[in-house]
Parts: sequence; C-alpha cells; structure tokens
Amino acid sequence: MRLNPDAVWQGGTAITARDMTAYWKALRGSDDAYQVASSDGWDDIEDVTTDDDPYEYEVEFEDRRPDWPLFVYPRLPANASSKPKTFNTGFVDRPTSSNGPFVVTSVDESTGTITQERNPRWWGEKPRLSKVVWRVAQPAVQAAAFDADELDVATLDAEGYDKVDEDRVQHAGGSQWSHLTVNAGRGALRDVEVRRAVAAALDREALAAAVATPVGAEPSTADSVLVLPGQAGYDEVAETRKRDLAEARSLLEEAGYEVSGGEAPKATKDGDQLTLTLPVVGGSPSIAARAKSIAAQLAEVGIAVEVRSVEPDAFTADVLVPLDFDLLTFSWGPSLLGAEAARDRFRPITSTSNFTGVSSPAKPWNVARDAEDEDALVDALRDLEADLRKDAVVVPLAVTPSVVAVREGVVNVGATSFEQPQWTTVGFRAGD
Repeated sequence: MRLNPDAVWQGGTAITARDMTAYWKALRGSDDAYQVASSDGWDDIEDVTTDDDPYEYEVEFEDRRPDWPLFVYPRLPANASSKPKTFNTGFVDRPTSSNGPFVVTSVDESTGTITQERNPRWWGEKPRLSKVVWRVAQPAVQAAAFDADELDVATLDAEGYDKVDEDRVQHAGGSQWSHLTVNAGRGALRDVEVRRAVAAALDREALAAAVATPVGAEPSTADSVLVLPGQAGYDEVAETRKRDLAEARSLLEEAGYEVSGGEAPKATKDGDQLTLTLPVVGGSPSIAARAKSIAAQLAEVGIAVEVRSVEPDAFTADVLVPLDFDLLTFSWGPSLLGAEAARDRFRPITSTSNFTGVSSPAKPWNVARDAEDEDALVDALRDLEADLRKDAVVVPLAVTPSVVAVREGVVNVGATSFEQPQWTTVGFRAGD
C-alpha cells in the first residue's frame, strides 16, 4: 500500500504507515482495553509490515478476503488509535480528525446542525462549495424545510413526498432493504417448518408497494439476502418468493399445529396458541406500519403477532442484545461488497450483527470467499443463497427506493443506489 505523501490529517500531521499499524492493533480485538464493536476483518490481518519509507506498508491476511480494501487504510491518526481512552471516548463530544476535503467546524446538538468547511490542508481537487451545512431531521421535517427554501437537498419519505414540487424529486432503485429476521434460538421458531411457514405467509409484493407507491417509485421486492438488484450476481442467485398461504398452513401442520380458519394454530400436545412477538423501535412510522402489515398477513394463517413499541434508547439493551423477540424488522444499509458483508448477519452467533439466535455453518461462506473466478463465485453464491432460504432465519422483504428532492441549480448530488456523491464536485450551476 502506497500512501500519498501530500495527504495529512486535519491537524497537519502526515498520514503514514504508523497510523495503519496503530489502527489495526486497536481494531483486531486482541486488547480488551479497546471497546470495539466488531473486530471482523481486522482480526484476519496477520501483520502490517513497513520499511524505512513511512508512506509504504504491506498488509498480510491469514485468508483470502474479497472485502480486503476495507481493511488496508487507517481512519484515525496513531495518536488516537494508540491510546484506549482516546479511542473509546475521545470522540463522544467532538468529531474525529478529518483527512478529506471538508472539516467539521461546528456541531449544534440542540438544532441537529453540523457545519463543515473546506479543509485548508486538503491535498486533492479544491471543492466547489466553501461550506456544507447538515440538518439532522426526520424526512417529513426535511421536506417542510425544503419547501420553505431552508434546504437545498432533502431525503423524502411518504409523509413528506406530497410537500415537495414533483419536478424537484429524483428517484433511484435504492440500496436499503427491509427484512424480517426470525429468532431461531427460542420457542416455536426453533422449528424450521414454522420459520418457513412464516416466510410463505408474507405478502412481500404488498410490502414493497407500501414503501414505494406513496413516493412515486416502482415497487421492488428484495429476492436475496446476499446481494441487491443491480449488484453482480443478483440475477443468478435471486429467487422470487410468491406468497403461498396453503403452503404456510401445510408447513404449520407438519410442525404439529392444528390450523383452522383465522384462529391461532394450536399445538396438538398442549393446545397452546402460536403467538409471536414483534417489537419495533419507537418513533419510526414506516417500521410500525410494516410491522402492522406483517402481523395482519401472518394472522391469515392463524399466527398471532404481538407488536409492541420500544423506546429508541432502550431498544438495543432491552431487545437486540438479549435477543428478546421472536420476529424483528428493520432495514440493512448498502454494501458494495455484497455477500461478504452479509456474513456477519448470519455468523458467528456472537456477531453483533447476527440477530437470528443461531449460527450459519462456516463452510458455504468460505467456499464463496475462496472462489477462484466469477463463475465459481456465482455457483457458490447460488448454493449459499439456497441454504439460507431453506433455513428461513432472515426473509428479505423490499428494496427501499432512494427519493431525494434537489433544489434547481444544485448539481452532482441526488438520488443514487450505490454511488455516493463526490463532494469536491457538488455545487451550484453557474448563474443560479
């Protein structure tokens, strides 16, 4: 890895191999003094070696990793990574040191406003904008601010879509996708037949329409847990799952439940009704609406679902960490690396991103990771996708479209699927 000698951190110190070594040692998980959310990837690095050139180093991995570009560049200077206290708490009240075209100059938590200005030490192309002001707010609030000429760009949802002039709205396929995660580690959902029944009972096309139609977008179901529409391999591994209520009822009967009418299925030994819990984080109308729809759909095969709202501040500690739920729904964000990024959502069981209550076997993932060419990779992904579909611990639901309002004259920013804005090129058209 060869670093640009002109690249410096916000304070003016050069970005060097020393930064990489310190960052790797902090993230690799071998020192309990560092509070690391996940060491995955960093713990696969065998060594970071340097010579007399401070701008050059080699990163040696224990195994092949298609996502290796994520783990070869430091995101903090060495003076922050080498001190556990600074690493853990040093950026609670202030932003991390920038090495990009803009630096944070102010943060107003009371109004949710973050201001960035040009980095005087930026070594690349000079940004067209002298300043970028971010406003943290729900999409409906953003839409109202955009309509009042207080924002140049706003992310839209169904609640705010009608507040904005349609001519100013851009649509893209999106890279957020909703899912139903099934906790296979407890209760009735330990039985794979029950999990498959839940999957078969879901009307994913209706769920996709519910998120897309209100914002003028084309509905799109998510037909893979590994890759999204537009990513390499999607057409080869994706499989449309049509709703099948008859199959759902049959699977429940195979699992030992009596299914009649719209009543909750009863176990043929003790007669208990099959009731599942679905907690949702409070303050998100879209998640609450989706959970309500899921509950109504499962009720059609007699599965009762108790939806309850949990305060956002308590959701992680009370729901996610103890896995105190049967069903869970939210959205995963984008990843350009597809299947490799999905690994943490299925294994190991201790992964901070795995909420399934079980661990997927390592072998299929390793086969995909070690594929020698594109054909072998597609074959491996197809097999892996099929295994995960049969296991039914994560059911992909719908792709959330990217819908953005952009002020006339603003260029090089807007709705995208995977591509992110190049902020040095974002600006205003001459004359506007």
